[in-house]
Amino acid sequence: DSIASELGIRLEVGKISGSYITTFEMTNVATLKPAPVGPLVSMEWRRLSVSYNLFSLFRGLNGLLADATIELDGARLIFDFSPKDHTAITPVETGPPQPFFLPEILPRIDIQDTSVSFRGSGYETAFKGIELEARHSHGKLSTIALSIAECSWLHPDLQNGKMPLSAEIDYSAEKITARRVMTGGKELAEFVQIG
Repeated sequence: DSIASELGIRLEVGKISGSYITTFEMTNVATLKPAPVGPLVSMEWRRLSVSYNLFSLFRGLNGLLADATIELDGARLIFDFSPKDHTAITPVETGPPQPFFLPEILPRIDIQDTSVSFRGSGYETAFKGIELEARHSHGKLSTIALSIAECSWLHPDLQNGKMPLSAEIDYSAEKITARRVMTGGKELAEFVQIG
C-alpha cells in the first residue's frame, strides 16, 4: 500500500522478511498495475536485500552507507517518457539548479541479472544483463565493476544497434572516473571523468 500510494504502482510481493533493525528483504516482487503518471511504468525483482547497522546513523548518513550492503537479483525496470496524452505541455519554471548531493562513500552493492529499459516517442534504449559490484577500496573511495551484456537502441535519427559494455569505475563525492570503458570488446575510452 505504501509503494502504491507513493509511486502509483500496485505490486505483488512474494515475501518480506528480516529483522527490520539490521536487515530487510523482499522477494518475488512484480507489477500488477502500472503507474498512471510518472516515467516508472513497471518494476519487478526476484530478491532485494538490504543489510545495515542503525547505530551507524550516529556517524551520519555517510556512516550508515559505509556499513550498508545492498543486493539486487533479477530486477526488471521499465521507464516510459512519452507523453501520456496529447495536450500541450506547459513548461514549469524552475529556479537555478540545486547542488546535487553525492554521498562520500557508497554502500557495498551487488546487482545481478538486471535489465533497465527507457522508451519515449519514437525511441527506446535497453540495458540487459546488468552486473554491478561496488566495494570500498581505500579511504573514501569506492570501486565499481560494471558489465552489461547488451546495450541496444532504436532511434529515428540513429542507426539501430546493440553491443556489450563494461567499465571499471572509481567513485568519490568529488569525482567519478570510469576506466577501461569497453564496447563490443574494444576500448571506447581509456578513462572518462565527471567532476
